Amino acid sequence: MNRTPVGETIRRSVGWMGVAALTLGLVVGISGPARAEAVVDVTAFGADRTGQRDSTSSVERAVAHAKTLDGPVTLVFPRGTYQLFPEDADPHELYLSNTIGADQSANKYKRFGIYLDGVDDFTVDGQGSTLWLHGLMGAFAVVRSRNVTVTNFSFDHAAPKVVDITVAETGTDSDGRGYRVLQIPPVNPYAVSDGRLSFLGEVSPRTGQRYWQYRTEQFNYTQVYNPAEQRTWRGQNPLFSDVASITDLGNQRIRVVHGARQRPSDLGLVYQIRETTRDNAAGFIWESDTVAVTNLKARYLHGFGFLGQLSKDITVSNVQFATDPATGRSTAAFADMIQMSGVRGRVSIVNNLFDGSHDDPINIHGTYLEVTGKSANQLTLRYVHHETAGFPQYHVGDQVEMVRKATMTAVGSATVTAVVGPTGTDTSRSLTTMTVTLDRPVPAEVSAGTHAVENVTYTPEVRIVGNTFRNSPTRGILITTRGTSVIENNTFDGLGMSPVYVSSDASSWYESGPVRNLTIRGNTFLRSSSQWPVIWFDPTNTTVDKATPVHRGVTIEGNDIRVGNSAVVSAKSLGGLVVRNNRIQRVDRDGVLALSGVSGRCPAVGATMQLGILGNGAASTAALYSLSGASGVSLTGNLYDPGLNRRLNAGSTTTSADISSTDPILINQDNRQPITVGSAWVSSDPGVASIASNGVLTTHKAGRVIVRGQVPGAGSPLRTTPVELVVGGGSVPGVDCAAPPQLASSWAAVRPDPRRLSSANDGSIGLIPSATHLWGPAASTENVLLTSEGAGSGTVTVKMSGRTVRGWMEAGIGIYQDDQNYVLLQRKNNNGVPSVKVVSEVDARPEESRKVTPDPAQPDLWLRLTRTGATVTAAYSRDGTTFAQIGSALAMPNLTAPRFAIVVGGDDGIDLQTTFRFREVTVNNKPVPLVPAMN
Repeated sequence: MNRTPVGETIRRSVGWMGVAALTLGLVVGISGPARAEAVVDVTAFGADRTGQRDSTSSVERAVAHAKTLDGPVTLVFPRGTYQLFPEDADPHELYLSNTIGADQSANKYKRFGIYLDGVDDFTVDGQGSTLWLHGLMGAFAVVRSRNVTVTNFSFDHAAPKVVDITVAETGTDSDGRGYRVLQIPPVNPYAVSDGRLSFLGEVSPRTGQRYWQYRTEQFNYTQVYNPAEQRTWRGQNPLFSDVASITDLGNQRIRVVHGARQRPSDLGLVYQIRETTRDNAAGFIWESDTVAVTNLKARYLHGFGFLGQLSKDITVSNVQFATDPATGRSTAAFADMIQMSGVRGRVSIVNNLFDGSHDDPINIHGTYLEVTGKSANQLTLRYVHHETAGFPQYHVGDQVEMVRKATMTAVGSATVTAVVGPTGTDTSRSLTTMTVTLDRPVPAEVSAGTHAVENVTYTPEVRIVGNTFRNSPTRGILITTRGTSVIENNTFDGLGMSPVYVSSDASSWYESGPVRNLTIRGNTFLRSSSQWPVIWFDPTNTTVDKATPVHRGVTIEGNDIRVGNSAVVSAKSLGGLVVRNNRIQRVDRDGVLALSGVSGRCPAVGATMQLGILGNGAASTAALYSLSGASGVSLTGNLYDPGLNRRLNAGSTTTSADISSTDPILINQDNRQPITVGSAWVSSDPGVASIASNGVLTTHKAGRVIVRGQVPGAGSPLRTTPVELVVGGGSVPGVDCAAPPQLASSWAAVRPDPRRLSSANDGSIGLIPSATHLWGPAASTENVLLTSEGAGSGTVTVKMSGRTVRGWMEAGIGIYQDDQNYVLLQRKNNNGVPSVKVVSEVDARPEESRKVTPDPAQPDLWLRLTRTGATVTAAYSRDGTTFAQIGSALAMPNLTAPRFAIVVGGDDGIDLQTTFRFREVTVNNKPVPLVPAMN
């Protein structure tokens, strides 16, 4: 970059030729001390901050001008909106790791909105602007540059190549065929023609052609997002299967009728569909040194995420990787969000939000190249995975390590003295093979196909600190580097796979290499999957020997880990593992306990009650630790919730001699602890009611008091739901001690039991379940509340507060004709496996295959049943707005004269303290009061 003696600031909206002339005048005609920084304003080169015109060529001219200036330069985008189109962006032949590899048939050249090549001490400051990208562009690239900062703007794509389709309505048509009404985001054009749907992309203003166009069957990848549950998973796309007709309803709504004669069960779900070509990257950093990407809002990452490749010292901080909710979209990344493929020095990823990726939010690795041939001091190597090729993997002076693939252990190291291979910018040489000359002979045992080579110079230190990960179907962090690394103070919520995954792979992806000093500290792991370990060390070696581990030196300390029925740590081929001072908790610890023995809400002064604590019996079966070929393992100071299986599975030469533990862990032996051990009691006012250590409650004087039980847990106790008592009379919300509750005139109770029915001043009704239920031929339950509104036809929606806590407890709403013919939508405890279920009976024959498992971990749910003729559908919501249908529609011709109902039951009947509260009842969109209006 040329350097001039005088810095400059250009802020006037004049033509770029005028600016160039003005600049020359300043440089030649002004003497004096050099300024510290030059500021180049893109609007001075014609960029349109109003967003009405294409600014691409203006930005490129501004960058070209900035490269001629001396000293540090800041390229500014005055706050506004800028449109960037690919036609005026210079094409660059580039080869990007983990994208399209050697297949350059249609995507050989890459275009970026901001392209920086060969700059030093350069800052791009968006000043809060929004950049709208069009076509298949990336947002920025930093190539062969040093000391670059990209900061302070948001960017999005005008028509993303991922289409997020919401199922807005489901039903059956007049012929009984199921249909869906699909809501398409406003930014995604589409066309319906000859019964087929195509997504179109934008029309280029230059060529009049669309940047991309795909029929629905060409979108061969799908993941499913549940807004109510805030979870995302990979799955199948049923939207365009078995299609009888497709109709464009206008306003971005499509009606799809299917051949199957049943109502689709996916109301409210979002299908995120795309094809799989990673044709570009949103941000590309290659052969550069000291690059910081900060304070961005990355609304959509086209093709791939931020890719650091063969570079040094990269920081990504304070970036929101998340869509703008106003767009109607939920996908923020076509694939990964950050990938560092061969970086040296330090990688810092700090205080970012990762929300809505289609692959791993963070992946840090090198690349193993397979040995295909050798001579005295030369190796012929090849890229194996089809997504990586075309760029140089080694430089003269780099250190390399040769490994045997079966064991993933090193057999030799050397320094590179010469390389012949891909250039990264053209096809003058093979894109997949290279020859590397070393400073010493190749070890004799190295052979083609059995060994691979890693560039160990490009293995960074890593800091991943203060980030939040959510709505990803995959892992949170993949990391394989021998540099000292810390994963600290992050939050992982509801990820589809292991939040932290450490491999070292010379079998499939060929992503290298071993970890040597990794600390995982102070993180919070929420709603972890029961199908995957929370922290997983999984190298691809087929020969496992604890004497030659792949990974070494791992500390896991001070984390809060909520675990389902899966391992906290699974480790293969790891030497030196310290797990200490973590709080390992049940994923369902909130609401898993209930207080028993409360014989009434309004006891007299001097009354006594024998309290107890009941658990729902859901003890974990999975071992908390699984070790294979591991040694030097230490478990100390960890705290465990009750009900977890404090077991360590040891195999593949790992024995008890390899494990030092002061934790209550058994090796290769189940160790399930009862959930209610160590009961304790809390009274908010012992002067009103005190509780002895044996659980006997004694009332002393009139007043209000809140009591609860608790048992010791990991870091904090597990608590029962608190119960409020009014000693000596009075009232509490939901309980009137002086008189039995009254129902509004449109409601009546079947088998009324006033002890278990309460009303509150807010208009809600409380129901306490008894031991009875409606299941089967001989069943009945108290306080089945029926309303005459709607005559059991149309839609009933109710907000219910309360979760089941034990046994077969159940609570919800229904369409009820009699005790042997009904449909219920309930929370059911299922003897320790809580779920939301649709239960139906036809002539006392029950069925309950439609369900949501596990029960959402929140007290409030909105329940909805719809009866149209002989068809009934069920849906639920976590927020009262977005409803998800549960299973397919039910055919219920037996319901000839039903009523809408509220039903609870299935408890042990011992106590009177578990209350489910119902409110906000509507029938066919009409509010239906539960209690008489207040005068």
